[in-house]
Amino acid sequence: MLKASGREGLDPRIAVVALMAVAAVAAALLEVTVFNLNHWLTRGSRPYELAAVRTEQVDGTDVYVFDAPADLSLVQVSFQGEMAYNQLLDVTFWGSDQGQPGLHKLGEAEMWPYNPLTCIERLHFYGEPAAVGVSVEAGAGTETVFAAGSDAAVTGVSLTADPVVPRDLSPQRAGAVFAVIALALIVRRRGPLGATASQDPGLFRFATAGVTLVLVLGSAAVFFSKPAYTGIATGFYNQAYLEEGAAASTFSVEDVDQDPYSTNRYFELARAFAAGRTSLLIDPPAWMRELDNPYDRAQRQEMVDRTGEYYLWDCAYYDGSYYVYFGVLPALVFYLPFYLLTGATFPGGVAVMTCCAAFTAGLAALLFRIARRWFPATRISTFVLVLVGAWASSALVFAFARAAVYELPMTMGMALAVWSLWALAGAMERMGDPRAQMPWYAAASTLVALTFASRPQLGIVLLAFIPALAVQSRRDRITPGIAACVAAPLTVVAAALMAYNAARFGSPFDFGANYNLTTNDMRQRPRSILMELQGLFSCILQPANISARFPYLLPADAQTGYVGSMVTEPGFGGVFALAPFTLAGLVAMALADRRRVWAGIAGGLVACAVVVAAFDTMGAGILGRYDLDFFFLFALAATLGFLSFERSRGHKVSRALLSGGVGATMLMGGLLLLAMFSHEGRSTVGFFLFDARTWADLSAAFTLL
Repeated sequence: MLKASGREGLDPRIAVVALMAVAAVAAALLEVTVFNLNHWLTRGSRPYELAAVRTEQVDGTDVYVFDAPADLSLVQVSFQGEMAYNQLLDVTFWGSDQGQPGLHKLGEAEMWPYNPLTCIERLHFYGEPAAVGVSVEAGAGTETVFAAGSDAAVTGVSLTADPVVPRDLSPQRAGAVFAVIALALIVRRRGPLGATASQDPGLFRFATAGVTLVLVLGSAAVFFSKPAYTGIATGFYNQAYLEEGAAASTFSVEDVDQDPYSTNRYFELARAFAAGRTSLLIDPPAWMRELDNPYDRAQRQEMVDRTGEYYLWDCAYYDGSYYVYFGVLPALVFYLPFYLLTGATFPGGVAVMTCCAAFTAGLAALLFRIARRWFPATRISTFVLVLVGAWASSALVFAFARAAVYELPMTMGMALAVWSLWALAGAMERMGDPRAQMPWYAAASTLVALTFASRPQLGIVLLAFIPALAVQSRRDRITPGIAACVAAPLTVVAAALMAYNAARFGSPFDFGANYNLTTNDMRQRPRSILMELQGLFSCILQPANISARFPYLLPADAQTGYVGSMVTEPGFGGVFALAPFTLAGLVAMALADRRRVWAGIAGGLVACAVVVAAFDTMGAGILGRYDLDFFFLFALAATLGFLSFERSRGHKVSRALLSGGVGATMLMGGLLLLAMFSHEGRSTVGFFLFDARTWADLSAAFTLL
């Protein structure tokens, strides 16, 4: 039966759709008016070009100096030069005015002439200006984006005063505004989702499915906004990768020097499997066998310089052959079938996108099951906020912005982990009916076993079976059938993995990560408590580095007090800084009443997250992408905190903390996405796929003039 949505008097589903339409109209109106206010205010302007007076040298930099009218404020910079239009440029403004007659620095801006909005700045002087100067340098990352290079590309500069600001309709900005308005309207206290999960199960399913679909489609939109990762190329999309007019690019990279993210590793593994081998079909250069220590980067580089023969970066090298040390499952699921059917490589970005969608669906299904069974008094609006907050706290931004080979086993492991917990919760729901429980235990065991085949450290969710089986034995009994359903999949997959390891490295327990050809000899990595503490600080407690300048979130300080060899890449903050939802949820759990069982489960999830973060630090170092390994465990613990808090303290009390946590996390997620699409994210995303055009569009959309 359809139920009315309170004061609206409409079916809640219709009300939700209507509110989304209202949000879309509001976002469109704001986009045309408020976000293009500078365009409307300057439409009547009469632009004029400033007269150049001289060129000065300031600290070894050429500064173009122009006469400045007394009312100079808004200026547009134009560049002359063969490559000027295709460059990211660092522009410094100088001025002389009543407050400081000598030429002094006013500030800096990053510009790309492709987008005129990035070339307009509002200048601020001390009193009336006398002159304004401009100096230009090639911007960060330009040399890796444009093969023509960047030296002496700008041969001159001109300034236009009082320009007409171009109109800019940004789909990214409109989409972000729509998401915020729609969420605020739908989850408000007296909105259409005010019923509890038990009062309107149909509406509960509708809301969960709708939010999941929106999150999946939103993720796909981000993926396709960075074309290099999608593996798809057509005449109108991703033309740079279009190969001889083909409808889709194979992304087959034969030159290892042009494969900075090892995107072909799984493809090469699929080729090896098809040939009946576990080692890659690519032979290492002969000089590798001659080295005293092939895992010493300096020795390898010396031989590369001497012979001109390259080696495969970030592959395992053992007994004269190359191996892939990443989890094997993505090769079996995506690359091998596709290779056998087409002879081509599977687009890695599409594989990551698929795994992210599977994780999103699994997270929604798991939280839906928990709320329906154990927290039926949860308001649907609260659940929507919890689901959005948990998803936004799972570090998927690192996969969106860098869909490379590293992120594929991580996101597949995340998906398998949440679905295994979903199946385990299904078994617990059916307590008292062992026959009905058996397929659920079998599914949970199979999925967690496969997690080891994708991202072994995420197999830590296997520990969830311990309390589940303890409850099973206390409240009911562990039948031989249940025991077999749990043990058999784990045994089969474990045996297969151990046989695979033994065939490659001579030991069933050696996954090969220590034979990695990377920056350091992984076999010699030290074990230090201080190293672990530094890693945990960076992963969990590191504050964010917020700036008032686009992209607003900058890499955090990566310095440590550990005096020794530690691989570090500047990240953007710990889990509590990037996902405040997690900290707020743990606070909610601490404030909740009658929380013993759920507090224990939440504590176990946090403990697992800490163990994984410590393991990653010990095994590889402090790397931003490893947030994917443990952020979602913190997010799951936080959701239990919010659900417990509302059940014990009531909707009104919990809503403020929940709304604040979700809002802050969405904001930080947006800033993180901007940072990773800009060259500020070079340490995590890499310059090789920095897209200056996307950077310019985002900078124009999210910078106040």
